[in-house]
Amino acid sequence: MKKSLILFFAAALVLSLAMSIAADIPRDYYVSPYPVGTMGDTFLTCQMSDPRTFNTHIAKETSSTDIIYRFLYSTTTRDPHTAELIPHVVKGWDFSDDGLVWDFYLREGATWSDGVPITAYDFEFNMDVIYDETVPTSSRDVLQVGGEYLDYEVVDEYTFRIILPEPFAPLLASAPGPLPKHVLYEPWKAGDFNETWGVNTPPSEIVGNGTFILGGYRPGERVVLLRNPNFWQVDQEGNPLPYMTRWIMHIVESQEAMMLKFEAGETHLVSVLPDAYARYKMNERRWNMTVHDLGPAFSTMFVVFNQNPNAPQFDHGDGEDYHKFEWFTNIHFRRAVAHALDKDTLIDVVYDGLATPQWSPVSAPNEFFLNPDVPKYHYDLEQAREELRKGGFDWDAQGNLVDWEGRRVEFLMTTNAGNAPREALGNILQSDLQELGMRVTFSPMDFNLMVGQLTSTFDWECIIIGLTGGLEPNTGRNVWHSSGQLHMWHPYQTEPVTEWEARVDEIFYEGAMTVDQDERQELYYEWQEIIATELPLIYTVTQHSLVAVRNTVKNIDPTIISTYHNVGSFHIER
Repeated sequence: MKKSLILFFAAALVLSLAMSIAADIPRDYYVSPYPVGTMGDTFLTCQMSDPRTFNTHIAKETSSTDIIYRFLYSTTTRDPHTAELIPHVVKGWDFSDDGLVWDFYLREGATWSDGVPITAYDFEFNMDVIYDETVPTSSRDVLQVGGEYLDYEVVDEYTFRIILPEPFAPLLASAPGPLPKHVLYEPWKAGDFNETWGVNTPPSEIVGNGTFILGGYRPGERVVLLRNPNFWQVDQEGNPLPYMTRWIMHIVESQEAMMLKFEAGETHLVSVLPDAYARYKMNERRWNMTVHDLGPAFSTMFVVFNQNPNAPQFDHGDGEDYHKFEWFTNIHFRRAVAHALDKDTLIDVVYDGLATPQWSPVSAPNEFFLNPDVPKYHYDLEQAREELRKGGFDWDAQGNLVDWEGRRVEFLMTTNAGNAPREALGNILQSDLQELGMRVTFSPMDFNLMVGQLTSTFDWECIIIGLTGGLEPNTGRNVWHSSGQLHMWHPYQTEPVTEWEARVDEIFYEGAMTVDQDERQELYYEWQEIIATELPLIYTVTQHSLVAVRNTVKNIDPTIISTYHNVGSFHIER
């Protein structure tokens, strides 16, 4: 094996601090670079919507994944300023000369929250679960090379090996972490994994390796996290992290409610709506806080129409609403909707100028992969009408839009209630589509119910929603590959139903196996052009990430990449 990607800067940091670290600290503990803080405080935040599960492979909605991946689990992370991958539980890695055999080295001394050592067998077990096709995990879509699963094996207790069938450029960004085999193996073998660690599970039964453990959950009220007593990080004096004893997340109904709690002094951190940014800046001293404008976010927001012939209301052509399937699969209909989306008004009125138009699937901060030259659909109702005519639509004597059979065009549009920007977009788009003669019922609903419709029951028509985004395009393979679980307009295709979807499948196959970054960029540029042309998702705008933090919170270092990357070092000034 050839030592290549061990992160020597991290090792050097540990070495430089060695003289100040207590002698009894296990040699493989990760040493935080942040200043020494104080123990024993409670951190208070809010989130919208209840979690639906604490099972890492079942979770699909941010109300669950934000808790799981920010606090309960950790493997590798990215430097918050450079985006370089840095080690945590996985302390380093090697690869063979041909790039097909990768060895991952684990941090000896790291344990699960119940004190059981984390070993290579936990990584092997996680791969077993990922490749179990009875488990509805999105990770299985990502961890394929040319449709083939990866091989893997335990080399020794602290070395895990992955063997690739072909070169796989996104491996480091996609490599799975550990899963506690000593807790979950038996439920998995019994076929009960999908029901394990639901929201009714006693917190003491949920084992993680992150900064915190689950302390309690009251539906509609709060999630309580407790300090992980066996966390594998220490500060520069050898004190075990995290500093916080508890982290309480109040569950509220809207983003406005989150800000009201912050303004009342009841929380330490909040995401600020753009139309409140100026008011928050004005009150920084009065409220003893600082507002950070981190720039355009990685998250995306889009409009999506149901093009799934298996949806119950379409029923392969026998459903009573099958004509809506014909509308939604009509490219001219979708282009008309794109031209009816007034992004400038949305940016000015809803975001107070703190947003930018989005035209492609790649997040705005991802400058290397972002294609700036994709087709763009500027706000133009006359052009929208022309597209509708091309699609076979017309207007009756009353100005109502009708299809080729004289049926009035009407549908239900929804988004998650309490998300003010999405609700505002829905109202603006509803008004403009009515100008085109469509009858659009806009009805926001509970976030978790909406995600259930999108990913399970498929009984929806039009949804405004978003994805978190990221730096590696292949991590979105479960969205873009035709067979993907989150290929939301028509998931689980056995074969791509359109030529353009077949080409996107090929691009994600080639892009994963292409090591040369310039060639990968060219491939993903083509993918973005296809999506912007075919419009399975109609992109809207990308808002700035605006975060307000109490000045009493120390060691917080928010960037556009992450606000929570070093939660173990957060502490409250007394």
